[in-house]
Amino acid sequence: MRERAQSSAIGYVLSIAVATLLIVSLVAGVGTFVENRQEQAIRDQLTVIGERIATQLTAADTLATREGTVYVEPGIPDRAVGMNYRVRLDASGEQLVLSTTNPAVTVRVSVVTTSPLTDSMAQGTDIAIRYNNDGNRELSIGETR
Repeated sequence: MRERAQSSAIGYVLSIAVATLLIVSLVAGVGTFVENRQEQAIRDQLTVIGERIATQLTAADTLATREGTVYVEPGIPDRAVGMNYRVRLDASGEQLVLSTTNPAVTVRVSVVTTSPLTDSMAQGTDIAIRYNNDGNRELSIGETR
């Protein structure tokens, strides 16, 4: 009888160990899946925001040929999927670079203008597009007034 009692205890311990291993594996797999989905959602929203800013830059460029000095505050969200983001205008690459820090996601969107661009940067919360006709005649982004 004693052997039978030991085999029940060993079986119970092994069953608990296997169940624990399965649960830990499942939780780790789901965590990775959720993190990947969050990064993809951020990437998608940053792409949409970048395209909206690029469209506003093109519109400001067209308006600047007629008006001279232009100031535009594009209507974009303050956050991308609940994350703060930064927008950088890369003049040499003629692109907008939108990025978050945690998780680290970076998106690049092409900008097509006839006016020259100037390297500039702003937080996602207060972005303004500027074109000044006095001197340098360049499009830039920056903080709102």
